[in-house]
Amino acid sequence: MIQGVDCYTIGLDVGRAVDYSALTVLTRHYRHLKPGEIPSPGVAMTIIYTAVEGYRFPLGTEYEYIAEAVKGVWERFDVQAAKHFCVVDQTGVGAPVVELLRKKQIRSIGVNITAGSSITHPAEDVYNVPKEVLVSSLVTHAQNGHFKIAIEEEEGKELKAQLQNFGYKIHRETGHVTYEALQEKVHDDMVISAALALWWTAYNVYGVKYREGGREPDIQEENEPFRRGR
Repeated sequence: MIQGVDCYTIGLDVGRAVDYSALTVLTRHYRHLKPGEIPSPGVAMTIIYTAVEGYRFPLGTEYEYIAEAVKGVWERFDVQAAKHFCVVDQTGVGAPVVELLRKKQIRSIGVNITAGSSITHPAEDVYNVPKEVLVSSLVTHAQNGHFKIAIEEEEGKELKAQLQNFGYKIHRETGHVTYEALQEKVHDDMVISAALALWWTAYNVYGVKYREGGREPDIQEENEPFRRGR
């Protein structure tokens, strides 16, 4: 058990008939700086986000079953002193799951994953968030060592495998950035569920606004951010 956790966030990517639904539980806690680490001005600790639980539902799992599984996880965290949230990809088929969760008294943040670079907030507990923003926040935290994976089950291996295969491409002619699995046979459900949880925890729970547009890519054409030196 990680000590000093002040927030638990459930990230849920809702799949279709041919896509897996996946759930990642993320914790937030503080860590004292190690000798030699360069702190930010006036900061003696750094924030670590850790994926501590993961679930990948079989293809075709009914949404009611998924909602019940989320409720079980939620109720375990409800006895903790820390804050807890549920952030759901409600793009397309995810909207009914958000409604099921809310009927079960789980405050769920619905996220429509969009293109572009601007975040909008069209309704209470509903956000339109570009995939670029979601993934770039996960990339940044993974590269600077602030995102950890502590899932020991098969889902932990799956999340690591998906991260290693995930990257972004810049199309030379248009300059458009796409974030995707670089091999078609590898899914990205665990990556998206982790990215949803991290985005909300890092940039919304404590009122820190995420800069629109996210992280600026520092490459010319293609990048595999989780493979370099890892």
